[in-house]
Amino acid sequence: MSENREVNSAQKHEYYLANRDGILDEKRTNYVENRQVTIDRVINRRQSTSERHLKSAIFGSSNFVYPKMNNLGPLNTECQYCETVHFKNELKSMCCHNGKLSHFSVQNGLENFPITLKNLFIGTDTKSNNFREFIRQYNNANAFASMGAKIEDVPGNGPYCFKISGGVYHRTSENIQIDTTLQLNSVQKLIHQPSYAELYVYDADTSVEIRMTEPANARCLRDNMITINAVLNDVSPYANCFRKLREIYDKELSNTRITGSSMKKISLIFTQNLHDDQRVYNAPRTADDIAIVYVADRDGNIPAELDFAVQPSNSNTLKRINMVSKHLDPMIFPFFFPNGDFGWTTDLSHNMNHATKIRNKVTVLEFYSNKIAIRRKHFNPLFYGGKLFQQYLVYAYARYEANRMTYIRNNQKTLRVESYKGLLDHVNSISRDNKARVGNIFILPSTFVGGPHFMSKLYQDNMAMVRIFGRPDLFITFTCNPKWEEIKSELKAFQNASDRPDLVTRVFHLKFKEFLDDIVKKTIFGEILAYVYVIEHQKRGLPHAHCLFTLSNDDKIKTADDVDNIISAELPDRNVQSE
Repeated sequence: MSENREVNSAQKHEYYLANRDGILDEKRTNYVENRQVTIDRVINRRQSTSERHLKSAIFGSSNFVYPKMNNLGPLNTECQYCETVHFKNELKSMCCHNGKLSHFSVQNGLENFPITLKNLFIGTDTKSNNFREFIRQYNNANAFASMGAKIEDVPGNGPYCFKISGGVYHRTSENIQIDTTLQLNSVQKLIHQPSYAELYVYDADTSVEIRMTEPANARCLRDNMITINAVLNDVSPYANCFRKLREIYDKELSNTRITGSSMKKISLIFTQNLHDDQRVYNAPRTADDIAIVYVADRDGNIPAELDFAVQPSNSNTLKRINMVSKHLDPMIFPFFFPNGDFGWTTDLSHNMNHATKIRNKVTVLEFYSNKIAIRRKHFNPLFYGGKLFQQYLVYAYARYEANRMTYIRNNQKTLRVESYKGLLDHVNSISRDNKARVGNIFILPSTFVGGPHFMSKLYQDNMAMVRIFGRPDLFITFTCNPKWEEIKSELKAFQNASDRPDLVTRVFHLKFKEFLDDIVKKTIFGEILAYVYVIEHQKRGLPHAHCLFTLSNDDKIKTADDVDNIISAELPDRNVQSE
């Protein structure tokens, strides 16, 4: 066998040597012809690629009209109740819900926003740029309360993204350690570092020096810190409350030293419903609209109707603030609400002229959707907050989620959790086997978005669709483009898309709706029997949607040419496909 192979190889070699020129000429000719065929194919594909693909996507329909490039138009359709502007095809009721929240739309706090602080938000000089770059550090240094959560570090060098996980809680100083001997030159020697509301019981120079010694504020400008401290001390009723606490504390301490009596218990009491007018929910006019300084009687009792209390003490401790407290917004975000505009609470009512008989209470979702509505005639610091605006939106959603969880926990009978009896029996059985004690059990119903029952319900629905209509034919991902003209036109010169997640989400939602209309209603790929989609967020906050479409039998993809007519794996031509 080996001898035959050697003979054949020798014969082929001799044939090649005898006819080498002819063989090489034939190969050159074939190469040129094949190369020309490839070039023609590429040129043909690049001629109006997207239009040709979509026109042939429904496989021979003569009535097909190529969808035009979508543009939402200007953001100038004004709400008749609250002056909020919308895109033309946008839901008009998401701002004030058809007038139900029109009395919240313009509060005194926004009308009388401090000019000095406004200039830091919108200015273009070095101080303003530093303020916006480190606005979260500035805000935390001057806040009256903290937002506690596990902040996730998003790796990479992309746009800023505020991301948290786990539980969210809010704390402020419960016991304030007032050092009457503290001087400006002794700040560096402090054993206990005052923080949050504690700083407002000291004079301006001392409090600024304490803030600047904090390592987290190393890149903040001292001039900005002085300006912010002066503005808040001038306009914030919360700062005024703590100054009043210090004045009364010094007065009582002086009386104690003179008379030799024991020090009375002094409390700064933040009440729940002091001087509230739920029809006109304006910013508090004075410190007395927020809190009162109470000198306790002999028994040391304080009023029972309170939200939380702050007391001078020899030690410093932090206290959690209830998630439904109206004081949370102005205490955590003093830059957005320097005049002390109250946040959401359970007692807010709809505008009486537009309220319904069934439900007339303002929900968390209604309140914060109204807060982030765009009104051209009024300055809203939220839209210039950048990184702090992201934190505010996360905080607002955390309050919304906590409120839903509270409702579910308190309404287990209403939600008919007894229908989950099999699950309860399973949990009790596991506890008996492991000799463990079962605590209070709360069932998340299938209506709770993101819960295990909700996800299981969606999975079962999707599997049922597959059983009825068959497997999906198209898997399409629709991504958000931060360079969309509707987004760019609303950004200031110093802003990028990550500074306005509210705007990005609105534009994406409308674009995605139009995208679905092109496929489902205009049937550019053929008749759609069923479709499902899920909207996710990329690591840097931009939304995107994963969609599955099931085509009818007549329009299903059956050949390689059908695939080529729909899918293009080529770089787009800049001149032909500018979009």
